[in-house]
Amino acid sequence: MTVKSIPERFKECSFENFKAVYESQKDALLILSSFAVDFHNSIEAGRNIVLSGPVCVGKTHLAAAVANAVDKQGFSVLFVSAPDFFRMLSDCQMDKGAKALSDVFDELKQPDLLIFDDVFVVDDDDTRAVYEVVDVRYRHKKPLLITSSLSSDDMLDLFGVGVMDRLRDGGGSVLNCDWPSGRDVK
Repeated sequence: MTVKSIPERFKECSFENFKAVYESQKDALLILSSFAVDFHNSIEAGRNIVLSGPVCVGKTHLAAAVANAVDKQGFSVLFVSAPDFFRMLSDCQMDKGAKALSDVFDELKQPDLLIFDDVFVVDDDDTRAVYEVVDVRYRHKKPLLITSSLSSDDMLDLFGVGVMDRLRDGGGSVLNCDWPSGRDVK
């Protein structure tokens, strides 16, 4: 299998080539590698993970490492960036010959793991769309890994208790990736 739609830059990401210098990075690496190694249990529990923190700290690298590790076990993985997702929704609404909105959400519920990368919110429509992604995955007990530069408090304010509770249900975690930029590490 291959991870569907993973960006070229992240195809070779692994836990081994992530530079974990700080203790919090090592902790996150341990949690994420356990999630990937025991992915069959994550499916049974419908377990999710949110990586929250500033830009350039390696959240997408870690998400891609999970995707690649899960893929190697034969599970299906879809990697979707939030900007691409919101553009797809906009195309549906403007009827540019794009898929129907229901087809987009059906596609997002199919893979064993959905990586929803770089989640942000511009308006209420975006907030509702994020809720719908979380909800469709939650209802089908399909694990979701979200990366976002929003803090966990900002996510709670924007998405509400319902979304955050769904993400934490089944042993889900919100990991605060609050370490310095990985691009500064030599």
